[in-house]
Amino acid sequence: MRAISRILSLLTLLSLSLSSCREPSNGFSILSNDRASEDGGYCFAVELTDSTARYVTFIAARFDAKMIENTELNTFPLNITVSSPNGELAAESIRLPIGTVEGKVRIGRQLGGTMDIEWPYRDNVRISGNQAGRWKVTLRPSDKNLTKYLIGLGFSYKKH
Repeated sequence: MRAISRILSLLTLLSLSLSSCREPSNGFSILSNDRASEDGGYCFAVELTDSTARYVTFIAARFDAKMIENTELNTFPLNITVSSPNGELAAESIRLPIGTVEGKVRIGRQLGGTMDIEWPYRDNVRISGNQAGRWKVTLRPSDKNLTKYLIGLGFSYKKH
């Protein structure tokens, strides 16, 4: 009986430690810092194949909760590069708010001292038939000092 109790306790501890590594909701692909490229880019493959659909996209970041809360940062500057299946490139720099903005930004605390923040990125994204296929989205933090707070970046999309 004592052995069963120990095994159950061990399983409980194991499940708690694994839950701290879970991905945010909404089907995000999270890439940790060790998966970033040498230039600091986090690259995501996005399959946009339905030219009749409208898509909505999201960006997520996982931060060290204690470190990000103790900073005076109120935005997260990010460079985004998008490459179409045809090889066309588009790039932009944005600043995402750190904190809630009228319910548009979702913040969740995870076990293990991390904080996930999810931002809406683009809404009503449509593609034409010749643009259907695998797109590449690369996210790069603009401020290299943020890497000490950042644990990983994520990207998600879904049909409306």
